[in-house]
Amino acid sequence: MPYKPKRPCAYPGCGRLADGEQYCAEHQKVLTKHYNRYERDPASNKRYGRAWRMHMG
Repeated sequence: MPYKPKRPCAYPGCGRLADGEQYCAEHQKVLTKHYNRYERDPASNKRYGRAWRMHMG
């Protein structure tokens, strides 16, 4: 089965190609960090702390 074609990163000024994602790997990390810090409910950080990450990863 063929893969989807790579698309340009949606981050302004970035011309890298993304693997089926909206953003390239570098900018996906930046946006995820921003979301977790400013837009996500702070109570969810208590539920998904270090112990949960160690168990899942």
